[in-house]
Amino acid sequence: MERAILCVATCAAWLTATTCQAGIVAATGDSQTSAYGAILQYQFNRFGLPAQALRFASGGASAPIYTGQATDIHADPPHAHDFGADALNSGAGVVLFQLGVNDSFLEPDQFAAFQTLIGAEFDAFQTAGAQVIVGANLPVLTNPNDARYALADERVRTLYNPWLQTQAAERGWLFLDNYHAIQQQPGWQSWYSDDGLTPGYVHLYGGQKVNGITPGYDWLSQQYAFGVASLCAGDADMNGVVDGADYTAWADGFHQLGGFAGGDFNCDLLIDGADYTIWADNFSPGSAAIPVPEPASWLLLVVGSWLPVITFGSSCAAAPRQYAKNCSPQLGKLGSKAAGQKTTSGAAETGNFCARSRRAAQG
Repeated sequence: MERAILCVATCAAWLTATTCQAGIVAATGDSQTSAYGAILQYQFNRFGLPAQALRFASGGASAPIYTGQATDIHADPPHAHDFGADALNSGAGVVLFQLGVNDSFLEPDQFAAFQTLIGAEFDAFQTAGAQVIVGANLPVLTNPNDARYALADERVRTLYNPWLQTQAAERGWLFLDNYHAIQQQPGWQSWYSDDGLTPGYVHLYGGQKVNGITPGYDWLSQQYAFGVASLCAGDADMNGVVDGADYTAWADGFHQLGGFAGGDFNCDLLIDGADYTIWADNFSPGSAAIPVPEPASWLLLVVGSWLPVITFGSSCAAAPRQYAKNCSPQLGKLGSKAAGQKTTSGAAETGNFCARSRRAAQG
């Protein structure tokens, strides 16, 4: 059942990898990032991603606070600091960015200032050569006692998130459409609680905890973990090159339970032919010849016989009917992929991805 559920969140994510240097991953942003970032290392360990998770986030952070133009009152001691510069100085090769909800509540409208400040921050990331995953802000639920919440959601939906998506597209970064993806999850509104006790409007502290983790932040942290995995598609050791060593990792674990470092490139916790396809699609032609592990002959024979039917989308095909419906083409309308952009929403790009999987299966 777990593999089927994961399909909903991941079957859209496996795009062609860029050069991946993900030894250190820094999550940056506001209180949402503080919450999901606290369990990001848990998700890396869970899915076998050989990466270290760091967190540079603060409750109430807006663009001026994020960029060091205003004091971070939650820092100890309170002081102004640049979250992005902190992430780069930590040695992070991948920076996760999610910000904008607090700005959307401010009056007068701060969107123009957000564009200026965060645009400069993005320029700094690009100059430093960092890989960036930009996450859309989550929906703000309507508060019947405060009209600001509905206005904030409108701004997030029509201003902040579209601008962030455009920035990601123009810079060749991965964009996670969290805003629409969360709305595809059963019971997602029940995840909202700002105090962990009563229904809320912004934070995901609600729902039944499992291992001390709320379902909302478990889901959100997985989104970012899968995003990191998609940046490094086929690169088991995350050293920036998809080569024979990564093939060996896959071959040694073939048909076993395992994590990303062992060749499980689609993070369904099973190393199989679908993972081989991801490796093959991202193999670097200039890398060293593939070292073939023993017993090579039967392994390649089995893989070769499976490839017509086990492809990128095999986990979708194997899912129970209620989850397999997420491979319907109409869900592709929820997201878009601009030129040069990598986009995943957990469901938004599923239609296009699964269509690609079916084409691969048909040869």
